Amino acid sequence: METELISALIDIIKREEALLNDFLNLLEEQKSMLVRNEVEDFEATVAKQEELIEQIRTLEDQRIGKVRKIASNMEIKESELTITRLVEMSLGTVSSELRQSKMNLNGLVSRIRRANQVNQYLIKRSLNINHRTIDILIDENLRDVTYEKDGRLHGQDRRSLMVNKTL
Repeated sequence: METELISALIDIIKREEALLNDFLNLLEEQKSMLVRNEVEDFEATVAKQEELIEQIRTLEDQRIGKVRKIASNMEIKESELTITRLVEMSLGTVSSELRQSKMNLNGLVSRIRRANQVNQYLIKRSLNINHRTIDILIDENLRDVTYEKDGRLHGQDRRSLMVNKTL
């Protein structure tokens, strides 16, 4: 019974691994889009990302259910049942499959974390560039402005560069 449950758990973990791999590929795709400034294409991938997250969440719920059943059958606390402990308790191919799945998941999670950090950096950098551009368009004419003793502006008028260009 436990071997069947562990095999079912391995199947869920492998499906989760495949989805996480798809998620990582999508993050890499998004990184390229951010570098090329393809905003519309990037936005389209966000919907795909949300679908993958929902599928991963569903598998995660199934995985938690299997872990509960295994813990209940083994009469141990759920919190004490880890993949490492299952590997130690299992024998043969089930154990090696579980060990391999654990290593794959750990590697994928690390790579996803790194890709996500790179994408966050690229998005922040893009936003900073956009903010600086907006600031330049709005405040360009205020750069050479000086103040008189009474606090009034002296020099160019206060209209922004964008206003001056469009009028």
